[in-house]
Amino acid sequence: MSGVGIVKECEACGITFTTRTNTTAVYQRKCDTCYSEKRTSESVQKLNRQVQNNMMSLESRTKAMEKKFGNIELVIEVAAKDIVTDAVTEALEEIKASTLEEAKQIIEAHVKEQTEKWQMQLLKMNNRIRTLTQELGLDD
Repeated sequence: MSGVGIVKECEACGITFTTRTNTTAVYQRKCDTCYSEKRTSESVQKLNRQVQNNMMSLESRTKAMEKKFGNIELVIEVAAKDIVTDAVTEALEEIKASTLEEAKQIIEAHVKEQTEKWQMQLLKMNNRIRTLTQELGLDD
């Protein structure tokens, strides 16, 4: 195959090389080594661009996530405070209701005791008044 092509000078390194065929001689300007290096270099550059694009995309997505969830601690703290406040309020209402019920029962017991006392006193006074009216002869 070396004798089939045309002998040319490599534009990159300056050595002489033989083209693959007479047809490729029209566009082949570099030796096989320089051509391979150029293709490898182009591939590496393309991969570097892709990596850079991916990194920039990841950075922008990370920033968006940080912005979106940057205040998540505050949101959780507020939600936790709301839950605790609701629980405490509910507990206080239950205590208040039970305390009011206990106070009501105590007052009712006291009123009942006092009423019974007054009824006893009224009964004694009524008996005394009857006795006095009988002694004085004022009864009908």
